[in-house]
Amino acid sequence: MTFSAHVETPQRSSNQSVVRELLPFLRPYLLFVVAGIVAAAFVGASYTGEALIFGHAVPSVSACVSASTVESLGRLFALLFFLLALFELFANIVSGSPFGWISMKSLFRLRGLVFEALLEHSVLWHAPADHSAARSVSLMIGDTASLANLGGTTVGIVFSVVIGLFVG
Repeated sequence: MTFSAHVETPQRSSNQSVVRELLPFLRPYLLFVVAGIVAAAFVGASYTGEALIFGHAVPSVSACVSASTVESLGRLFALLFFLLALFELFANIVSGSPFGWISMKSLFRLRGLVFEALLEHSVLWHAPADHSAARSVSLMIGDTASLANLGGTTVGIVFSVVIGLFVG
């Protein structure tokens, strides 16, 4: 994949074109993307699990139930909350790590490709003020830094919130 000297930005970009442009960068890490999405789905679904456990725990501690039943149900729901907390901890680690790692690798690769594209130009191309070395490097760093803000663990959080909204 190479970058042209004068990249024209389209007036209107669609989500499909963005995915089409980013897919070559993500293809080597597709297994990690899938693992991150699945783990983020578990994180989003765990909020509904907490609501279900709490919804069943509250009526079970009423005065109409015997003390031994309240104690045994209290232990059961405490165990369920603990298991759900362990599950959510593991899912949060698994959902955040792949997206951060993929973001770092993709940005490193993107910076290398942009730098290669800058080096392919002749010295005369860099002579005008709008093509100075300092401006070119600042654009390269700025563009990839703004892309880094969209990637990483932010993607995992967005997936888990969206799944939580649909499941809940």
